[in-house]
Amino acid sequence: MKKIYASIIGLAIAGSGFAQNAAVATQKLRGGHTVALEAPVSTPSAAATGDTIGGYYWDFSDQNAWVLGNSSTPAADWEFTTAGPTGQYSSSYGILNSTTAANGWVMFDSDALGNGTYNAWIQLANSVDLTGYGSVAVTFQQLSARYQEATYLEVSTDGTNWTTYEVNANQAVNTASSSDGDIVSVNVSGVAANASTVWIRFRYEGAWDYAWQIDDVAIVEGANYDLGMSNVWHGDILNAFEYQEIPMAQAQEVVIGAACTNLGGQAMTNAVYTYDISDGSSSVASGTFPASNTSIDPTVTDTTWYSTGFTPSAVGQYTVTVSVSSDQSDENSSNDEKMSAFYVTDYVYGHDDIDNITVQISGGSDGNSSPNEFKAAMYYEVFADATLTAVQVAFGSNTSTSSCIVEVFDPANDQSLTNPLITEVYDIQAADISSGSSLVLVDIPLDGGNGVLLSAGGLYLISVGNTGPGESLTFLASDGDADRASLRYGPYGSGGAVDWYTGWSTSPIIRGNFDPTVGIQENEDVTGVQIYPNPVADNLTVRFEAKQDQDFTVRVLNVAGQMVLSSQSKTKAGQKITKNFNVENLAAGVYMVQIQGATASYTQRVIVQ
Repeated sequence: MKKIYASIIGLAIAGSGFAQNAAVATQKLRGGHTVALEAPVSTPSAAATGDTIGGYYWDFSDQNAWVLGNSSTPAADWEFTTAGPTGQYSSSYGILNSTTAANGWVMFDSDALGNGTYNAWIQLANSVDLTGYGSVAVTFQQLSARYQEATYLEVSTDGTNWTTYEVNANQAVNTASSSDGDIVSVNVSGVAANASTVWIRFRYEGAWDYAWQIDDVAIVEGANYDLGMSNVWHGDILNAFEYQEIPMAQAQEVVIGAACTNLGGQAMTNAVYTYDISDGSSSVASGTFPASNTSIDPTVTDTTWYSTGFTPSAVGQYTVTVSVSSDQSDENSSNDEKMSAFYVTDYVYGHDDIDNITVQISGGSDGNSSPNEFKAAMYYEVFADATLTAVQVAFGSNTSTSSCIVEVFDPANDQSLTNPLITEVYDIQAADISSGSSLVLVDIPLDGGNGVLLSAGGLYLISVGNTGPGESLTFLASDGDADRASLRYGPYGSGGAVDWYTGWSTSPIIRGNFDPTVGIQENEDVTGVQIYPNPVADNLTVRFEAKQDQDFTVRVLNVAGQMVLSSQSKTKAGQKITKNFNVENLAAGVYMVQIQGATASYTQRVIVQ
């Protein structure tokens, strides 16, 4: 299935006039334009294997070894420091505790500088000679606090023309690398190998963000032959979407995307990817496929897509593992393998990485932006006719609105996204808001649980937003949205233009739920419910009383909606039921206990320690 939205995305770049707890939008959704979707690539970085070349090592004790430059508005340069950043946000991430921090390091602290458009670099004053070295890398220690800035290592052989290597591109928004000195190594063999004059520089580009701190820079001898896996996807993110939770009824063939980068100094030939798909207990599919490029030159990334022919047929967690090999003997086998995991669920459809919910995205009004209408939305493909009975969300702790609007759109027939198929207003309760490490999943029924029918072959957009300007709404999310499935509505365009925007780097918990029991009224035919202890470490007890003759099923569900434990009872009116579950083998976390009958259900969250 082709991405419908790919034909309606414009190339307008969004502005940065919103809070530092949301990712920057990069493309605007509008009619009549097409975006070319290119194969993803990764930063060509790896651990170098050799010693420092020619004593080329800089600890910034000699400031004369470097020159500063910028084209920023207002003008702003890198700083030599022993104290670290002073910005309100950047200082909260700490100072770089590098190997030679005592004699100082360098940084660009855009947060302390405030509003501006920054493009600043720190460059070697004199070139270095790398003649005779066929594989070279630049290493350095850093503390990178990431928001929407871009950070680059650049290399030149003439001091004028520069080859750019982006670093920290995959770092999550609103996170920082280790203050103990995150060691970064970038393979620059494609430019610098055997060159008699080589300059390097570090460049910071972006608006008002955080800070980038650097120390202990060295040029080292790298491996001649080192092919490393850069990325693995379990879905076709170019023509379709990659899901982390997939309802059994919507399961499709696993399409693997594999990317490897030549991290050495010599070309690698006839690369082959080997894959295995496991259901947690055994291999369910495996095989090999060749890389798209017969020969992969130094610093070049190969991205190959492969249809496995395997479609999951059972609920559970699946892990796709891919490794790479070539004609040459790899000198660093530690980076030859990567994995990508997903869940097949009973009813829940989601993009977010349920095992890595570390991000919050906000909109509306959060103290750093003007009050506005805000919506967050996710795209979902439908392969078989299904009734969407509820939308599952996780509200973040900064939510201040008392209600939200849930909408489902059909973009193929409504490109303006102004005529939803269904609209629900939901009153948010205090118990609905997640806090700390407690993840609260809220199912918002559509039409009382009757839902809306989604047709096979369709692509739909599920949106949740505030009910008016100025009301802050926050969602828990995971980092990463390589398939561009996430949209936001708000003033994120140039000059604060309000519209739908895509290109965000996070996947909020806005899931589709196709559970047919969602609309059944809880407690209608069950009373006296006791579920204890909570939290529980070993034995969980569930007690309740049936109001009328009815068959009940008691289920324990994980956060993906998968049933992990269950028990059935045939009850008479007034009968008291006790069920015991041993949860010692369950992973620690949040679970849902559901008591379900023919006409009623009761659900309660429990925490397994």
